[in-house]
Amino acid sequence: LLKKLFSPLAIGLHDISCVLYLNIVFQQKMASFVHTFISRASSTFAQTKANAYVYNQMLVQAKLMSYVDVFDVFAVFALLAFLLIPITFFFKSNSTTNSRK
Repeated sequence: LLKKLFSPLAIGLHDISCVLYLNIVFQQKMASFVHTFISRASSTFAQTKANAYVYNQMLVQAKLMSYVDVFDVFAVFALLAFLLIPITFFFKSNSTTNSRK
């Protein structure tokens, strides 16, 4: 149980949650989400719904950022191909050809 509580992932998530809840812009956004959801239900449900909305938005952003990383790798390989393929034409060919005499 202690290993689970003090695992690096749990500590990392705790650090992130502390930073987010100390951020004033984040607090204002969460308050606006809660205010939006409170018109439809109780305050505890609105808080839960706001947290779920922010969490889902974070997942969407993470998926989009994963594609950005793949694009960066593809761009590096495309640049290497663009630079290295023309260089091959400058190498001298050593093959002998059979000529008719």
